Amino acid sequence: MPFKHTYLFLMMLLYMTFHLSSVQAQSAYQQGNHYLQVGVGYPNLVAGSIATFNKIPSFFTQTFISGKGRATPQFNIAYDYGLTSQISVGPYFGYAVATTPSFYWDTPEVPAIPFILPNGLEARKGNYSYRISVTSFGGKALYHTNLLDNIELYALVIVGINQVRVKEKGESPDAFFEELVDVPVPQMSYSGHVGARYHFGAHLGAYIEAGYGSNVINAGLSFRLPKNVKNEENSHF
Repeated sequence: MPFKHTYLFLMMLLYMTFHLSSVQAQSAYQQGNHYLQVGVGYPNLVAGSIATFNKIPSFFTQTFISGKGRATPQFNIAYDYGLTSQISVGPYFGYAVATTPSFYWDTPEVPAIPFILPNGLEARKGNYSYRISVTSFGGKALYHTNLLDNIELYALVIVGINQVRVKEKGESPDAFFEELVDVPVPQMSYSGHVGARYHFGAHLGAYIEAGYGSNVINAGLSFRLPKNVKNEENSHF
């Protein structure tokens, strides 16, 4: 997704937030509260490293790299529960997709080699790339402080794993020539951010986070879920 599309998506979320909010907010962060967050992280550093991958897979095949790959933002969803008046914990899920640049190759003709290549190989050329999806699962811990009745600040850490799926696109060289492309996708995921959450009403808010790890900036909507039915009978969205 191009940056301008991501920007428009975030603006649309904020527009919806203002128009859906019609009640005054409760105290920003409270022990025992349940929060669900849906957001977009940009740039996603893992997907970005795939899109800018520039290692030549094989010199023997006269491979060269053309252009740059593409990377989506990370779309993520997270939940946290207020354990204490300052600490909350919960799970985290993220998904991003990226493609490598195109690898163009040109293999020479190989004469027959007894017992190894009895029929030899014809000269061939082509190009290929990799589409890589990265699904992140993890847990997060947050330390909160209320700045105002409807604004809270927090620091958070996320630790998790990355599940990677690779799909080849195009035509790669014969197995005799091809070398495996070692695309740098870490198996573990670590992030550290500082953030702010603004509560427009009893249930709806928006948040923004900045730091280093999977994403540089993460922003989206926050939903405060009911503690129980009795406490929410007279509450309005």
